[in-house]
Amino acid sequence: MADQPKDFKSKEFKPRPKTPESGGDFPEFERLIFFIAAIILLFLIISGLAGFFSGVSFFRTLARYPWQTILLFVKIGAVGLAIAGGYGIMKLVQKLMVLRLQLTAPPVVELMTKEEVLSAEKEAVRESWLRIEAKLDLQNVSDWKLAVLEADALMDDVLQKRGLEGTTMGERLKSLGVAERLRSYEQLWDAHKLRNEIVHDAMREVSYEEVKRALGYFREAFGELGFSVAPYLEDADE
Repeated sequence: MADQPKDFKSKEFKPRPKTPESGGDFPEFERLIFFIAAIILLFLIISGLAGFFSGVSFFRTLARYPWQTILLFVKIGAVGLAIAGGYGIMKLVQKLMVLRLQLTAPPVVELMTKEEVLSAEKEAVRESWLRIEAKLDLQNVSDWKLAVLEADALMDDVLQKRGLEGTTMGERLKSLGVAERLRSYEQLWDAHKLRNEIVHDAMREVSYEEVKRALGYFREAFGELGFSVAPYLEDADE
């Protein structure tokens, strides 16, 4: 049997932690409003200084040309609102793009290490085997036959995951004989032959001891392949 590398580990992919935006959205908007207000205030200061040095007061100009001055402030306010509105639209588009990426992005999958995969596979085989052997406690021949069929299918699944060549269980068993010689190889063939007889002959009768013996062959083969399946309760008591 090929040894599995002990130090092999798959890379784990984890989502990159999101860093919060500095200051949040509202502080940025408030800074924009403050910037516009500062421009207006600077305009008033420059106008006042210009009026002081020229001898023409800003307020006198406001009194002489009220509508023109008001229109000027309206234009300045409109420019400020346009800047604020454009900034708001830009932030909204940015938020929508981020939301779209979050909704369409594939889910992040954390890959298990090879050891974890093997451990999960062994646990799944063990649980399936317990359900199979539990059918021996049922006083029904059809349940005994089903136990043999399920045990054979479970073994076939294990052989397929090992990459053994063949399109049928029989062909994969032949490949198994070449790849690794098991002590229970011939007994495993006997158990598989019983499965074939049950499938191809509906009138084939089976006894409790016959089925129990076949399951024992499967159990021994699983053990040699590295799958620790619990023995049948009656065998354990013996």
